[in-house]
Amino acid sequence: MAQELVAKVLRKLVPLPAKAPAAIVYADRVAMIEKWVLKEIPYEVVRVDGSVCLHPLILLRTLANLRHVDWNYVRHSRWRLLALAKQGYEMHLLALLQHISPKVVLTTIDNSAVFHRLSLLHRAAQYYAIMNGLRSLIDLRLDLPPPPHPNAKMRMTHLFCFGEHEIDVYRRFSHEVEKFHVAGAFVWGCYREASSNRPGEVTHDLCYVSQWDGYHSYAQYALAPDAQLRWPIFHSALSAMETCLVRLLDESGLSLLIALRYEDCEQEKEYFRERFGPRVEFVEANRLDFSAYRAMDRARLVVTLNSTCAVEAFGAGRKVLFCNMTAHPHFALQVAQAGLGYLEGGTFDDFKARVMELLDVDPAKYRDATRDGARYLVNDDPRNPVHERIRRLTLEAIAG
Repeated sequence: MAQELVAKVLRKLVPLPAKAPAAIVYADRVAMIEKWVLKEIPYEVVRVDGSVCLHPLILLRTLANLRHVDWNYVRHSRWRLLALAKQGYEMHLLALLQHISPKVVLTTIDNSAVFHRLSLLHRAAQYYAIMNGLRSLIDLRLDLPPPPHPNAKMRMTHLFCFGEHEIDVYRRFSHEVEKFHVAGAFVWGCYREASSNRPGEVTHDLCYVSQWDGYHSYAQYALAPDAQLRWPIFHSALSAMETCLVRLLDESGLSLLIALRYEDCEQEKEYFRERFGPRVEFVEANRLDFSAYRAMDRARLVVTLNSTCAVEAFGAGRKVLFCNMTAHPHFALQVAQAGLGYLEGGTFDDFKARVMELLDVDPAKYRDATRDGARYLVNDDPRNPVHERIRRLTLEAIAG
């Protein structure tokens, strides 16, 4: 036990980072950012997982940064000692970034309050948040503390967002972004270039992009900090849609491909085997190989609740049906603009009729019918993909 504890502590110690023109905050999609954005540009990764650097230079900078502690944040927090510790850790992250001295700081965790605060404190660098999912009623209001808590309002410098939809919802809830970059979907742009814009052969009628999260009971999900909001909303909506999908497969004989969410996760597979039986085929999860995106391109129609991957595919003209069977405003805020590709409420018969309609409709006619909504949600431009736009701004910032 003691050895395991020592090993765990040692894993959290990081060496003094090198000076670099770029930095990535959070170890998320680092390989993708390196391959498609930074390429030859040296960079450092600042992990936000409790890791610390005990080098004297960083410790001294951390102490000096304590003058930036947001006492209003501490005062309005329920657990003030914990809030103070979090503020201290953010000052440590700031010290790491000050030492690295980057011109550009990137993240794909665009809704991170930590990244937002760092972007406002460290004006020596350009901070680019790359959107990884449509923000919802929960993200933008329900999941945030009420005023006057400083976290009641999001504030950041730059946000690379999917489309105009994001600008509208951020402003609707009075969040502050100094500059929006309406640029399309980062991952889809990388996938399109990696696949040379040639979708694979269609092998199935339907593709269902897994949104399984591993929580099968309220007792388990209650461990999550936002359990009271997310669990009942997602569970009921996913359950209603999956119930319709199972019945549709029983009645129609349509083929279904499920794009798994987690790599090497037998629990996720077992859940879908129990739900759908042996008739479905799985696509193993592999983020680096764009597994979910390749799976969607193998189907005539993508069926989903509100999967980000499916939103990206919709923006690129793929046939998608977003199923908000519980008619919850959380999902309506995100994808109601999909028009023909959006189903709200209704019965199984409504679900079946819409699926069959979309399977029969010509892809070109579907794109024509949903073009305005697709562009509003995801401003997809194959000639100017988001990773190239970020790279150009990164090179400009480094050049000074």
